[in-house]
Amino acid sequence: MKIKTLLVLIIVASFFIEAKDIAVLRVKAIGKAPPHITSKGRARAAAFRAAQLEGYKKMAAAAGFSQTYQSGNRQYVKVEAFLTGARVIDKRYITDYEVEVTMEIPKARLMKQMPNVKKRIHRQQISEVKRNIRDIEVRILQLNRKLLNLKEKLRKLEEKANEET
Repeated sequence: MKIKTLLVLIIVASFFIEAKDIAVLRVKAIGKAPPHITSKGRARAAAFRAAQLEGYKKMAAAAGFSQTYQSGNRQYVKVEAFLTGARVIDKRYITDYEVEVTMEIPKARLMKQMPNVKKRIHRQQISEVKRNIRDIEVRILQLNRKLLNLKEKLRKLEEKANEET
C-alpha cells in the first residue's frame, strides 16, 4: 500500500513539475471579415484568418517585438516579428463576419524563435537605413546639380555685369 501511495505521489509530483515547466503565452484576438465578402462561409474563414493574424501580432507585442512611435497626435505600435508554432485553443463566432480566438504558444518555443526574429528585425533595419542613405545620396546629387546650375547662372550674370560696366 505504501509503495502504491509513493508511486502516485511521484507521478503527481512529476506532473506538476512538468506542468510548471510548460509555461505558455496566451492571447485573445478578434478578427473581422472585410465588408465586401458576401458569402457567409468565406466571411467566417476571412474573419478567422484575421483573428489569427491579430493573435500573432499580440503575441509578438507581448514578447517584446514591438516599437511604439508617434506620428503627429497619434501613437502607433509597430510589430516586427515572424512567429510560428502558436495554436488556436478556442474560437467563438460572434457573428458570421466576426470571430474571437484564443491562441497560445509555449514560451520555450517562443524563446527559441527570438534570435531569428531579432536577426530579421536587424536585417530590416539595415535595409531601411541603406534605403535612407540611397535616398539622401540621390538628393545630394540633385542639390549638387542645382548648385552647379546656380553657379553657372551667377558666372554669366557676373560676366554680363562686367561687360556693361
